[in-house]
Amino acid sequence: MTKENAIYQINKKFDLRLNKLNTNWSNINANGIWSIEPNCIRKSSNLYLLLNNNHSNKIHVFEIPANHNVYQKLYIRNDKNVFRLLFNVSDLHFIETLKHINFANFHKGSLEY
Repeated sequence: MTKENAIYQINKKFDLRLNKLNTNWSNINANGIWSIEPNCIRKSSNLYLLLNNNHSNKIHVFEIPANHNVYQKLYIRNDKNVFRLLFNVSDLHFIETLKHINFANFHKGSLEY
């Protein structure tokens, strides 16, 4: 599954407007986690996160509203001006591991492929 194909399928299934510019994508990395680093300017519009579990062929879809107060709580990498988000693949409560923020209320659903 590619990011572009996922965006197309998710837009068909959910009532969302994902595109390459407003969406961050993560496959499971070599450490067995999802790692995403959206640019800090993304907080001014809706941000979509796609966590791809290529072992179970399931993508978890998240929508974080523009200017939501959660952005004030996220870990920021000042050297790159990005938010650093880490998620354990086995945690289906979607607790971000650096700041222990629950992302479950941003979860729009999952897409099996």
